[in-house]
Amino acid sequence: MKKITLLCIAFIAFAFSFQANAQCDYTLEMNDSWGDGWNGGTVDVLVNGSVVLDEATFTSGAQASLIISVNDGDQITTMHSVDGDYPTEMSYRILDNIGVEVGTGNPTTDIDTAIDVICQVVPDPPLCTGSPTPSVGGTNTGLGSTVDLSWIPDGTGGAPSEYEVFFGTTSGALTSLGTTTDEFVLITGLEYDTMYYWMIVPSNAGGVATGCTEWNFMSISAPPTPTNDTCNTGIAVSCGSQVVGSTADAAATNTGGNDAADLWYVYSNPGVTEDVTFSLCNSDYDTNMIVYSDCPATTQIVTNDDFCALQSEVTVTNTGTETFYIMVEGYDTSTGDFILTTTCSVSIPAPSNDNCDASETLTLGVSTTGTTAGATDQGTGSDDDTDCDPFDTHADVWYSITLTGGPNELTVTTTPTGTSNEAGLAIYPDECDFLDVNALGCAGSNSDTGGTITLTDLADGTYYVRVWSDGAVPVSPTASRTEGTFDIIADVTLSTADINANGLAFTYYPNPVSSALTLKAQKDIDNVSVYNMLGQEVLRTAPNAVDTEISMENLQSGAYFVKVTIGGVTETVRVLKN
Repeated sequence: MKKITLLCIAFIAFAFSFQANAQCDYTLEMNDSWGDGWNGGTVDVLVNGSVVLDEATFTSGAQASLIISVNDGDQITTMHSVDGDYPTEMSYRILDNIGVEVGTGNPTTDIDTAIDVICQVVPDPPLCTGSPTPSVGGTNTGLGSTVDLSWIPDGTGGAPSEYEVFFGTTSGALTSLGTTTDEFVLITGLEYDTMYYWMIVPSNAGGVATGCTEWNFMSISAPPTPTNDTCNTGIAVSCGSQVVGSTADAAATNTGGNDAADLWYVYSNPGVTEDVTFSLCNSDYDTNMIVYSDCPATTQIVTNDDFCALQSEVTVTNTGTETFYIMVEGYDTSTGDFILTTTCSVSIPAPSNDNCDASETLTLGVSTTGTTAGATDQGTGSDDDTDCDPFDTHADVWYSITLTGGPNELTVTTTPTGTSNEAGLAIYPDECDFLDVNALGCAGSNSDTGGTITLTDLADGTYYVRVWSDGAVPVSPTASRTEGTFDIIADVTLSTADINANGLAFTYYPNPVSSALTLKAQKDIDNVSVYNMLGQEVLRTAPNAVDTEISMENLQSGAYFVKVTIGGVTETVRVLKN
């Protein structure tokens, strides 16, 4: 027998004349899963025992087809060959005259396959008619609507086997959405209030329908904008109220906030002094909240992003004359459903020493009880934040200490008491100037421990002590930051180590220093240690020389304490690093 070879996909028709009532074409479809042909493998095809395809194969590609002309009632037999490389990649199918698979094989065995021929009646192309029933529904996400396009096919002219769906907003210029065997298709993300056009084109073994027409439908209307979409239409809330809302269909006013859609609420309770808390803690998305004192919203009182997980909560003080405008939005551009709860409590008045110019005088050596409950944050912005506790808001109170007969060594200690868990402190010189750069010392508030600062060689004068806990009204405290009572005590002693008084003639310069600090003495300098304002040692050296240079170039700008030991005598000086 003569071997038949196909290159790529070849179609070779063999016509055989058999006496039968009906004649049709069957197809041998040869496939290779690797895509490089059958690599020497072959298959023989016989009709009624006579060979019509001898050692059929193909040398490249993933598929090739051969046409076999047969008569109704004939018998097709395939004979496998185990020749060739990689036989597991090879397979074939026998398809009847309307493309239906009637036999399969794989040339890894020599098992013959016998198929009885039935020449199927080819259906007529389907008619392009039907009953369109678009079902349009809203998703209420602000992104449009969805539509379920469904139809009842017309079975005359041959039942359709699949449908191609065309869709678009311009009549006569629709885009194919692909084919489906189902009689419906779901489309999402439609624009509101828009006319859409669609068409189905059925097909079957007899071909594709012609003369198909378009149908159309109008998408749903956009949801109405919420009535409280601006501050001047805010919905009133009251103590104990709980309102449910959604920013899904709101606009983004972007007044001092993010680009997220927002809604507005208003609170006013004339003649009552109280702390008012607005909470979104039971909402289902990442929220943000801003409270303003006016409308149009130009003066922001407080904002909060994450208080309870990703939800927001703020507290403001109402003196009985304010009106608060509450903007509820999402973080970044997020939207969702929220619950706004308003609760009220008796307002705690600010302590008498709430401001530096009303500082309470400390008696040296005597423990004094104070409180940060109800305290406000003196100053605004970040410049008045402390180096050792740079939280944006401090509930702070103030004390003053007057020193005489110096130089003096001052130690101030705070200890939280009661339910309070913070009492940080910082010391400032001479006047009520509470900027970071002017602090002589800073001890960050640590849970249940308070802080201690010791300063040496202080000149005579008045010094101011700031005591705080994070999170003052009008910013809500959190579970880890609780305002409340504390004890404070200040002790002063004369500086016992005066190196110059011991005839050591110790000098240092420059001050402020940019890169290197020069130290000179009449005797060898034994040790030098440098501490930051947190009391952390950042540099240590043992020069054992009468003069030395201490490199401070890599230190951050700020105040440092330099501790110098000469002949067993230690002196501490304060140096500013530019």
